[in-house]
Amino acid sequence: MCCSKYGYCGATKEFCGDKQVQRPSCDVRKGTVKRVIGYYEGWAARRPCQSFLPENIPFGVYTHINFAFAGIDPVTFEVVPASADDVDLYRQLTRLKKKDPALQVWVAIGGWAFNDDGPTHRTFSDLAGASDARQAVFFRSLISFMSTYNFDGVDIDWEYPRDRDRGGQPADYTNFPKLMSNLKKALIQGRNGREGLSITVPVSFWYLQHFDLIELEKSVDFFNVMSYDLHGLWDKGNIWLGAFLNAHTNLTEITEYLDLFWRNDILPSRMNLGLAFYSRTFMVADKNCVAPGGSGGCMFDSVGEAGPCSRDDIGGTLTNPELADQIRREGTTPRLDVAAAVKIAVVGGGRKWIAYDDKESWKIKVDFARKSCFGGVMVWAISQDDTRGTWSRQLQEVTEYRSPATLKLALNSGGGQTVEPSTKILRNQCYWANCGEGCASGFTTVPRLDSDRSRDEIMQDSTHCRGGQLRVFCCPAAKTIPKCGWFDFNNGGCGNRFGSICPAGGQDIIGKMSTEVGSLSHACHSGQAQVACCQTFSGPSGALDSVMGYDSCWWHGKPPNCGVGTVEANRDICLPYAPRSYHLFNSLSGSGAESCYTDGKRDPRPYCCLFPTVDRDWRNCQWYTPRRKDGRCEAYCPAGTVRLGMEDFKSEGCEGTAYCCEPAFLSEARDAGEQEVEFVRSLKTVITEHSCN
Repeated sequence: MCCSKYGYCGATKEFCGDKQVQRPSCDVRKGTVKRVIGYYEGWAARRPCQSFLPENIPFGVYTHINFAFAGIDPVTFEVVPASADDVDLYRQLTRLKKKDPALQVWVAIGGWAFNDDGPTHRTFSDLAGASDARQAVFFRSLISFMSTYNFDGVDIDWEYPRDRDRGGQPADYTNFPKLMSNLKKALIQGRNGREGLSITVPVSFWYLQHFDLIELEKSVDFFNVMSYDLHGLWDKGNIWLGAFLNAHTNLTEITEYLDLFWRNDILPSRMNLGLAFYSRTFMVADKNCVAPGGSGGCMFDSVGEAGPCSRDDIGGTLTNPELADQIRREGTTPRLDVAAAVKIAVVGGGRKWIAYDDKESWKIKVDFARKSCFGGVMVWAISQDDTRGTWSRQLQEVTEYRSPATLKLALNSGGGQTVEPSTKILRNQCYWANCGEGCASGFTTVPRLDSDRSRDEIMQDSTHCRGGQLRVFCCPAAKTIPKCGWFDFNNGGCGNRFGSICPAGGQDIIGKMSTEVGSLSHACHSGQAQVACCQTFSGPSGALDSVMGYDSCWWHGKPPNCGVGTVEANRDICLPYAPRSYHLFNSLSGSGAESCYTDGKRDPRPYCCLFPTVDRDWRNCQWYTPRRKDGRCEAYCPAGTVRLGMEDFKSEGCEGTAYCCEPAFLSEARDAGEQEVEFVRSLKTVITEHSCN
C-alpha cells in the first residue's frame, strides 16, 4: 500500500497499462521545501554581456549550489576542471558558505556536452565498467579535488547511460548503480565530512528507462529530476513527437512521466523537481496558429535566434534577462497556461512563440512538488538570472525557504522578531554621480573642506571621465552632510599616507573617525594618489547613516607596497582586522587610482567588508562594462547603485570600468552592526598606529 511505503495518506491510484500507479500525496498547505538546489554554470562568468559571478547569487535563497561542471580525464579517470578559469570560480562559490554556514556547495561532474562526440564521449561508460583499481583512482582524485576546493558533495550528471548516441552501452544499466555504490562507500571512508552524492536524471521515458532507479536509490542522497527540455528543435522530424508548439516544461507531461518513479517505489522525499531559469523559443509555421500543439495542433518551422549574451550554439534558448528584454521591447502581455504551469509570450509580429517560467508558473509547480511529497526543487541554472537576483528572489517567495543564517540575522536585528529588509526604509548612501551628471533628486553635492581646496569647491573627481567632465559626490540632503576632503596631495608628491586609515593629515578638518570614498592621481607626479575621505562619526550624534556602507568596508594594505600578493593569497586577508569580515572584490586601482605593487607589477588590491546583516549589506555587486554617451566611453554605475572601485579598461577608446553595488542599509541608527563598525574602526587604528618591535 502507498501509505505503508511512503508514510503518507491519501495517495491517488491510477493505471498505466496493467500496472497500478500509486501517486504519493501530501497536504500542500503543510508540505515544506527542504532543499532548494541551484546549478551555477562556470561559463556564465565569461559571457560577453550579462555575465554572472558567484557573488551575484542572492544570500539565503538556496540550500545547495552545484558548480557545473568539472570533468574526468578519459585516460587516467582523474577529476579535472573543465576550464582553467573555473578554479578561481570554485573558491568564489565556496566562500559563500562563510556568509551562509547552512549552504552546501557541491561539484557537478559531466553534463550534456561531456558526452558529445569527442575524447570524453565514452568516459562515463568506461569508468562504470572499469576495474576496482581504475575506479579507485577516480575516487581518490575526486576526494582530493573536493577537499582542495572545499566542495561538500558531488552530483553525477551522466547524459545518458546505455544510449549509444551518447557513448553508452548495454552494460551501463547494471554498472552505473555499482559505480555509485562504490563511490558512496569511498566518500564515507574518506572521513572528511564531504559525503554528499546525488545524480541528475531525466524525466522522459526515452532516457529514464536506462536508469536502474531501484538500485541507484540505495546509494544516492537524492535525485535531481530534469523536468525541463521536454521539447525543442529535436521534435522536428521525430515521428513520435513532431514539430508542434509545445513548452519545454509542461506539468501535465511531467506528472505522467513521474509515474516511472512511482512504479519503482522511489521515495519522493529523495527527489527534487527541476525548474528552469530560461526559455525556449520557436518560430511558428502560421502566425495565425499559436495555440500549444497538444490542443490546437499548431506547428513550428524552426527555433528562435540565440540570445545575444548566452549565444546557444543551435539557438532557441534565452536566459531570463534576455527574455525579459525581448518582452519589454515588444510590449506584449504573456499569458499563463495553468494546466501546463508555464508562461507563453508571442512576439515578433506573431512569428515567435516563447515558453518560460516565472513566479506565477513556479507557484503551480512548487505546490505540485509539495502535494507530491517531494523533498525539494532544483534550478537550471541560477546563473541565467540577472545580477539583481530577480528570478531567484521570485523563486524564494514561492519556496518560502530562508537560510537559517538569514533568520538569525533578522532575529539579531532587534526586537527578537523576523524582519525582512523590504519592510524597512532603505538608508540612502552617499555616492559618486556618473561623469557629467548632477545629483539625483533628494541628494546634494558635498563641500570640500581640505586645505588644498579652492573657495566654495565641492567634492568632485575626473578619474575615468572623458572630455573634461567631472563626477560629483552626492549625499542625502535630508541627513547630516558628512565633512569630506581630498588628502595626501602634498604639492603633487601624492601619497605618504600613514596606514590605510583616513584621514592622513585631515584629522583636525573632518575628525578622527573617517573613511575612504575615492582616490585620484590627477596632478600627482609621485606615481601614487590623493584620497577622498569623509567623516563617519559626528560627535554626540554618533554614526552618520549616509556613509555607513563605506565605513563597513576598507581597502587592505598601504600603497604602494601593500603586501597583498596574488589573488589566491587574498581570500582570507580580511580576517585579521575583524573575525566576521569577508573579501568582497579586488581592484587593480582600488577606489579609483590607488594601486599596490610587487616588484613593479600591480597587485589586485582586496576590498574587505564586515559580514552583512539585515540592516547592513552591499548587494548585487558587479563590474559594469563602460558605457558610451555623447561620443564618450567612460566608467559608470547604473542608477540606484554605489561605486566602490574602479580600474583601467583600455579598449575601444574607453577609459575605465566601475564596481558597483546596491546599498541595503536600513533606517535604525546605532544598531548592533553600527557598534561593530565603530569597534573595528578603532581596532584598525590601533593596528596601524602602533607596532611592536
